[in-house]
Amino acid sequence: MKYFILFFALSSTLAQAQISQAHIKDFNFSYQDYRGEGMAAVFSFEPHRGPRTQQKVVVERIFDEFKISLSGVHNEELHLRDAPSIVLNAESMTLKDFNLSFSETFGLQMGSGIFTSSVDQSRFSELHLSCERHQSYKMVKEQMINGCLKKMTMKIGAFSTTSAFINKLMPAVDGRFDVFADSVDIKDFDVNMTNSSFDFVGELKALIIGKIKGKGSVGYSSHDNRLTINLNEVKFGFLNITSQVFDELKKQENDEMKVERPYIYVTIK
Repeated sequence: MKYFILFFALSSTLAQAQISQAHIKDFNFSYQDYRGEGMAAVFSFEPHRGPRTQQKVVVERIFDEFKISLSGVHNEELHLRDAPSIVLNAESMTLKDFNLSFSETFGLQMGSGIFTSSVDQSRFSELHLSCERHQSYKMVKEQMINGCLKKMTMKIGAFSTTSAFINKLMPAVDGRFDVFADSVDIKDFDVNMTNSSFDFVGELKALIIGKIKGKGSVGYSSHDNRLTINLNEVKFGFLNITSQVFDELKKQENDEMKVERPYIYVTIK
């Protein structure tokens, strides 16, 4: 759920930087102890036209703000405020073979990534995501969010996490398992969105193995920057686990996410 939300938070990042077009190729990045460095074979975006090659990227967290320094063909400094908590709370991040295309459409690919915080660690490989861009909206954020609600596909080849949410969900699914798995693995995870309706499917392996799938819909209010996710159904194998999912999500409520079945309300900064 949180990485699904992270994508929508990326739209705010582009909007804050006033980026209307971007192209990043072969970006490798490592972040630890509030500082990270990376290199990109190509790094270009407007309002500065023209290609940039061999750009060095340095990221520093200063209180609740990230300072992003670019050096190479062009030198520039950007500031990211109101970053989503899953980025702000990360103690370390590693990205390999990150590619981004943002013009008439939005496309993102990543070879692998690792996110570690004080409470969990997540690893994924072979991430592919593509969206439409709704040009009828004036603001970049609205173009991205509404475009993706109209048409989006996301595929993750493999994903593993030590997330307490999923580990606590497994015993709730089957009472025979009263211990937590060290990690949960998901393979071939696919999400498809068409006209605000979504479905997802993947193979989950933890204490038990089976196919997980679900469906629902998403709405967005630009007035309060809020996503309203209507999660209709989640199944694990032949078991309907929608109630268990909402029970565990309710325990995870915070300032950014509120749960009131069948809805999940998420504020995008």
